[in-house]
Amino acid sequence: MKVRVFSLLLIVFVVYFSILWHDFLYEWDDHWVVINKYTDAGLNVRNIWAVFTEFHQGQYAPFNELSYILIHAIFGYSPMAFHAASILWHGANVVLVFLFLNRLLRIALNESLKFLSANMAWLCALLWAVHPVNVEPVAWISASKILVYASFYLSSLFLYTYYIEQPSVGRYIGLLILFVFSFFGKEQAVVLPLAFLSIDYVIRRERGIFFLLVEKAPFFILSVFFGVLTIISQGNGGGLPNYVLWNRLFFCCYSLYEYMVKTILPMNLIYLYPFPIAPGGKMLPTMYVYPLLVLAAVYVVYLLRKNRILIFCLLFFVIHLLVTLHLISISRFAIVADRYNYIAMIGPLLLISYYLCFWHQKNKVLTWFAFVGYFLYFCIYTLIYKQKWDTSEHVKRHVVELIESQKKF
Repeated sequence: MKVRVFSLLLIVFVVYFSILWHDFLYEWDDHWVVINKYTDAGLNVRNIWAVFTEFHQGQYAPFNELSYILIHAIFGYSPMAFHAASILWHGANVVLVFLFLNRLLRIALNESLKFLSANMAWLCALLWAVHPVNVEPVAWISASKILVYASFYLSSLFLYTYYIEQPSVGRYIGLLILFVFSFFGKEQAVVLPLAFLSIDYVIRRERGIFFLLVEKAPFFILSVFFGVLTIISQGNGGGLPNYVLWNRLFFCCYSLYEYMVKTILPMNLIYLYPFPIAPGGKMLPTMYVYPLLVLAAVYVVYLLRKNRILIFCLLFFVIHLLVTLHLISISRFAIVADRYNYIAMIGPLLLISYYLCFWHQKNKVLTWFAFVGYFLYFCIYTLIYKQKWDTSEHVKRHVVELIESQKKF
C-alpha cells in the first residue's frame, strides 16, 4: 500500500514540478480571483468573516480564498508558492482516489475479483494523476477551487465506505461536515448525496430505498440550500450569455459527448471552448447529432444494465457533471470546461482500469502494452500541454495556433 501511494505522489511531482516556475495568468482571472482585497487583507477575524459572508464577483468559495490568504501571509504573491499548493492539493487528491476506490472495490466486487481491487484502484488513480484534462485545474491557480473542493469531497466518499460497513453517529456527522467543507471549496459539491446513492447501488447495500433516501435527507436539504446560495451569488449573470431551454438541451448532449471523449482520448485541449451559437441564434445542423449519440449510448447501457460496475462508473461520470450540463441556467463563459471534468473522469477511468485488469488475466503481454501506451500518451500530452499555461500570452497564443492548424487540416 505504501509503495503504491509513494508511486502516485512521485508521478504527480515528476509530471507537474515544472509549473513551479509558471507566472500568474494576469489576463485570465488570476488578477481578481487570486490577487484581490481578501488576499491582501490577510489573516484576521474581520477579513475571514468577510470571506464567509460576502460574494466576490459571482464567486463563493471561502475555503479556496482562505488558502490564498494563508499562502500570501507566508510567501506574499509568489507564483511558485501558489503553484506548489496546487501540486500538493492534486497529489493529495490522487491518493484519496486510490484509497476510496480500493475500499469501494473490496466491498463491491465478487469474491473471485476482490484480489484485483488494489490494482484497479491504483491504475485508475495513476491515469487520473497524469490525465491531460487535469492540467487546467492544476496549472491554473484560479481553478484551484476545484482542487480544494475535491479534497473534502473525495474524503467524504472515502469515509462513506467505512460508514456503510459500520454506521455510527460520529461518521455520519463527519460526512455532513466534509460536505459543507467541500461546498466551501466549490458549488459542484452539491451532488454528493447522489454519489452516495450510486455507491449504495454498486455495493448492493441491503437497505430499502426508503431508508436510503431518508438517510440522505439532510444532505439533500443542504444541497438545495447550497444550490440557492450559488444562484444568488451569481446574480443576474453579469452579462454572460443566457440560452433558452431548447438550446440548453442540445448543449447538454453535446457536453456529455465532449466530456466523455476528452476523458477517453484527450485531444485539442484549450483553455476556452466557446458556445457554438449566440443566444437567439440558429442551431447548427451538427448539433442535432449529439442527442442521437446520447440516446444510442443510453440504449447500449440499458442492454448492459446487469453489469453494476459499468453502470456505477457511468452514473459517477454523469452525476459529477450535472451542474455543468446547462440543464439549469447558470452563468458560463464556455459550453464545456476541462476543470469541470476533474472528479467526473474517475468513473470512465475506473471502467477502463477494471477491464484492463480483467483482460490481463487472459493476455498479460497485450494488456501491458495497451496500458503502457495509454499511460505514456497521457504523460507526454500533459508534459507538453502544461507548458502552454506558463503565461497569459502563451495560453492565448496556443488557442490561436490550434485554430489555425484546424483550418489548415
